[in-house]
Amino acid sequence: RTTNSTNRMADAASVALQVEVEAIQPRPLFGGALSISIPPRFVDMSDIRQIPDTQEVFAHADTDQSVIVELLEAAEVNDEEAATFHFDSIASDNDASSYEITWKSEVQDAPRMKRTVVWGTQSAAKFNDTVENNVRVFVACVRLPEVTTDAVISMNAPGFVDAQSSAMQQLDVDQAQVYTQDEMVQQLFLAVVNSFQIHDWGLFGG
Repeated sequence: RTTNSTNRMADAASVALQVEVEAIQPRPLFGGALSISIPPRFVDMSDIRQIPDTQEVFAHADTDQSVIVELLEAAEVNDEEAATFHFDSIASDNDASSYEITWKSEVQDAPRMKRTVVWGTQSAAKFNDTVENNVRVFVACVRLPEVTTDAVISMNAPGFVDAQSSAMQQLDVDQAQVYTQDEMVQQLFLAVVNSFQIHDWGLFGG
């Protein structure tokens, strides 16, 4: 028993190590005008269903994770509150019954942009479900003052998934336990945000 237990712990440590250094690859956005880097396990949802012109959506069904990049007119809030504003807006769009921000960054200045990051939890039903799941929601607002645009990068990861939720039908519990650990999801999101690049400012009509 001791040997088996030790082996299981070693296997788990090996898996965790692999996830910590999970490779991310550049993905073109909006015809190559922008890009972010995400793990190859995320599927471009525009290959599966119609996506609004202002969004790029990537998802990994086995872990019920998604990454969304959306271009919006700059919200009329201070730079410090930009990510919070969009977190609240996502909660409203999701008809969340409750939501809470648990971490918030200072404004980070970069050439031609200002960035804020928040994350927290939201309780909401998925699609037409009657039961709610607890979802961890990560939101970054990359504010582009020259073109009065907020580039909003968001990522969802499951917290508690109700057994009756439609998400449970596709969820691979083993993968979810590995890929959705708090620290790993946080590190992944920050890596995605840090990878954001603008290759063609002409996208914004400038």
